[in-house]
Amino acid sequence: IGVDIRYARVYDIDYGKCIFCGFCEEACPKDAITMGPNFELAWYTREDMIKHKEDLLVTRQRVSPHLEIAP
Repeated sequence: IGVDIRYARVYDIDYGKCIFCGFCEEACPKDAITMGPNFELAWYTREDMIKHKEDLLVTRQRVSPHLEIAP
């Protein structure tokens, strides 16, 4: 029996649909999704609420100084 491995084709998050439950963080096998301390999110348009992979990638410079990211 072969193992069916599936990969996401698109890495987008629509914050208009997200309820910030944390299930995606728990389900991520590589700990690539983390919930951050941001709680005040505001956008001018619905299109701005959709974040693509490039928008979601985190570098050490973009993270709050009190958070630690493993190298």
